[in-house]
Parts: sequence; structure tokens; C-alpha cells
Amino acid sequence: FTDCLLQHGAAHVTGVDVGHGQLHPKLAQDARVTALEGINARNLDASQLIAGCARHEPAAGHFGTENNVGFELVTGDLSFISLTLVLPALAPLVRPGGHLLMLVKPQFELQPPQLGKGGIVRDASLF
Repeated sequence: FTDCLLQHGAAHVTGVDVGHGQLHPKLAQDARVTALEGINARNLDASQLIAGCARHEPAAGHFGTENNVGFELVTGDLSFISLTLVLPALAPLVRPGGHLLMLVKPQFELQPPQLGKGGIVRDASLF
């Protein structure tokens, strides 16, 4: 999503990833991108974002001030975790009137008995 957001006019993108070194070097070196690594979105809160953004000068102020905290848009492309476990942490990070856009991956939303071989969802009625 980072590259798409920048190509479509985002002034700044703050990315969160539980891993390290996942962002393409071109994006990692872009002054409009702040990469906060080693953070599980399930446990994300405003204080982590404020602290993380404060360490990256181009990001300062993009998350807002203490009285007006939040992003205009939060996007997500998560793997190996259900959105139902992450949305409670992400929703409070969206400014009033903002938007939340998440990629839904059915194989991570269903229970193991509902999945076919290799974790493939074959029955559309399950999702």
C-alpha cells in the first residue's frame, strides 16, 4: 500500500510492520515514508506512533497533536492474523471523519476446519 499511496498523492506514509527490513529500499529511503518496525499492529497504540514519528523528523506532526491524534486514512495488508484481532487497535487511530481500508484475506478470518488443503478457501459461502 505504501507505494500506491505515495503514487496517488499521500503527503506522508507511516508504516508499521512486526518484521524488519520488509520495505523495499526505494520506499525505505523515501523522505515521505516512516517505517516503524518490530511493532505488532494488534498491540498498536497512539503513544507508540507518537514516539516513533518523533524519531523521524519528516513524520513529525503527521499523526497529529495530543489533542487531535489520528490518521486521515489507515490501510492494512496483514497476514497470519484475523482482522477481528487488529481492528480494535486500529480504529482509535483514525481521525473523526477518516477512513479505514483493510485487505481481507479469508484464509486468516476462518477457522482451520473451514479451510481446504493448503489453507485455501474454496467455499465462498463461508466468507
